[in-house]
Amino acid sequence: MIRTNEDTAIAQAISILNSDQSFDVFGGTEAATTGETGLVQRRSTPMGFIQLSRRVHRVSARELLQKRLAKAAQKERSLRLARIAAMLEAGNPLKKVEDEVNGMIEIIAKEEQADLEQKDWCDSERTSNDEQKGDKETSINTLNGKATELTDSIENEETGLKHMLAEEEATLAQNQKDQAEEIEDRAAENGAYQKNSANLAKAEVILEKATKVLKKFYDWLHAKQGPHHYEEKTGKDSGGANIKRIAGASVTDLEEACSADPACVGFNSGGWLKSALEPEEKWYESPGDLYVKVYDAESPVLLQRKEDPAPPETWEAEGDEGGAYKGQTEKGSSAVNMLEFITQETKAEHKAAHDSEAAAQAAFEDTMTDLKSQEGSSMDTIADLKEQLAEKEKQLAETNVDLAKTLKEHKAIEKYLLKIKPGCDFITTNIEMRREMRAGETEALHSAINTLKETPVYKKLEAESEKGEAEEAKE
Repeated sequence: MIRTNEDTAIAQAISILNSDQSFDVFGGTEAATTGETGLVQRRSTPMGFIQLSRRVHRVSARELLQKRLAKAAQKERSLRLARIAAMLEAGNPLKKVEDEVNGMIEIIAKEEQADLEQKDWCDSERTSNDEQKGDKETSINTLNGKATELTDSIENEETGLKHMLAEEEATLAQNQKDQAEEIEDRAAENGAYQKNSANLAKAEVILEKATKVLKKFYDWLHAKQGPHHYEEKTGKDSGGANIKRIAGASVTDLEEACSADPACVGFNSGGWLKSALEPEEKWYESPGDLYVKVYDAESPVLLQRKEDPAPPETWEAEGDEGGAYKGQTEKGSSAVNMLEFITQETKAEHKAAHDSEAAAQAAFEDTMTDLKSQEGSSMDTIADLKEQLAEKEKQLAETNVDLAKTLKEHKAIEKYLLKIKPGCDFITTNIEMRREMRAGETEALHSAINTLKETPVYKKLEAESEKGEAEEAKE
């Protein structure tokens, strides 16, 4: 920086001293126009001589070159040319000036190469980072879109996974509540059925016992009092089931004895009363006869066993006409009929209750099967939704991380581009002007070298140098 400021000051001083006004002023002073410090007047003649305080001096090649370089330095605004002009003016040896010029030419070439490299680097960096910036912006837009889509798929109030999961969980809760209510209702219904069924079963047992007692009594009554007669089976007898024997009794006596015993179903001429007879095909031949008790009509109570009982009619008051047996059997028949009807209705009610319970149980099982199926489906759906939700939330978290990273990288690229912008803008804007200025400097410096080499002093020095090198070679 110090050197640059010094070169700038020197160039400004030279510019001031080389101005037309300076030459006019200094042309009228002896100090500036005589001696070693004399300044030449800028007005020159075609002959190459200048008027100096009434004396004529030939302008040297050094002075001409110094003026030319000073003018070029002013035109090109070149500190380098101003420095060479200052060296010539200060009387530096021409060889040193030549070396300085050659060094400057090399520096100018290096600066040119540095500018080109800087320009290429800036172009490359800007192109590369602009591409990266564009890629990051594309990625940011993509990631923002993906994050928005994932957020919507998770949070949407109508179609979001959280909403769907909440609805499905509510459905599952309602399903399980419905199952609990169904089980509770079924248990209550079954409890009522069990109680009712037990009551009906007990009623059936009680009715059957009562009916059995009545039937037994009226069967006995019919057997004891029912009108009957005896059929004689000549030469036949039935084995077994003997009640007792009345020896020597007549047929009439045996009929009276058999009729008096309700358990007696017949007798033989041998005097044996029988409580049961074998089937007729098993009767066997006998020297005596077999007498079979045959009732003139079946017991009204026994008839009820063969037919479905009908609702009993209201008992009517009866007189003595028809006898006590008829009144008792009819009333007994009505009583048994009533009990059997009630029993049948009880059994029907029991069956209906059982059928209703079976139907209710089947309906319950069907309902529970459906509810269990729906429960399983809901649980599968909830598991699937939870899995989807977890995956979407994971993707969203990863997307947000990628987005934050990409935004940071995008910001870093922008910061970097801003950082290199001043230098790159400068080199991009001024590279042509700098190239032209360096070309002018280089041309002026080459011209100066050529001019120096044509001066007699330089040629003399060059010849002396060659002579000295030849002598050294001989030695």
